[in-house]
Amino acid sequence: MRFLDSIVNILTGQGLGKGKSQGSTYAFTPMDPMELDAAHCGSWLARKVIDIPAMDMCREWRDWQAENDEIEKIEAEEKAAECSRQGAGGQD
Repeated sequence: MRFLDSIVNILTGQGLGKGKSQGSTYAFTPMDPMELDAAHCGSWLARKVIDIPAMDMCREWRDWQAENDEIEKIEAEEKAAECSRQGAGGQD
C-alpha cells in the first residue's frame, strides 16, 4: 500500500523507485570569450587545457620540404623580417 503523503523529488528520483543517477544528464554549455579568458586566468586546469596543445603545435617549429636554394631564400626573407622561433613561443 502506498501512502499519499510520501516525499517525492522528481530531480533526484527520490520516492519514484529509480536511482539518483537516472535523472542526471550532460549538457553542452557554450562560453563567451570573456568567460574563457577568466577561466584561463583563474584556473590552472583550464590554462593547461588551452596552453599545452598550442605549445605542442609550435614546439617543433617547422621542417622545410623544398630544395636547398629555395630554403636559403626563405630563411633569408625570415631574417630580413626578423622572424624567429622566439616569435612562435619557442627557444631560439
